[in-house]
Amino acid sequence: MICAIVYHPDYLRHKTGVGHPESPDRLTAIMRRLDESGLLKKLILIEPNPAKEEDILLVHSKRHFETIKNASEGIYCKLFHIELNYKSWSDLKKL
Repeated sequence: MICAIVYHPDYLRHKTGVGHPESPDRLTAIMRRLDESGLLKKLILIEPNPAKEEDILLVHSKRHFETIKNASEGIYCKLFHIELNYKSWSDLKKL
């Protein structure tokens, strides 16, 4: 049986905030465990390519795509970045 894993070090930059199950620590622990168990060397490592807009639109609406694109370029992204750096919204009150 052939098994593969899709992975890129950039995945460790995906920080969703304190307490969220998707975290760099979780991914690091998974990769470390795969390596320690010997399974990692048995897997085919697939490095992902950035998704093209046309690919994203196969599974998401144009409206959703534009909303996310605009948010990533605007104030929502900046606020989210601040929230991650300060660990909680209550820490923002200290600014």
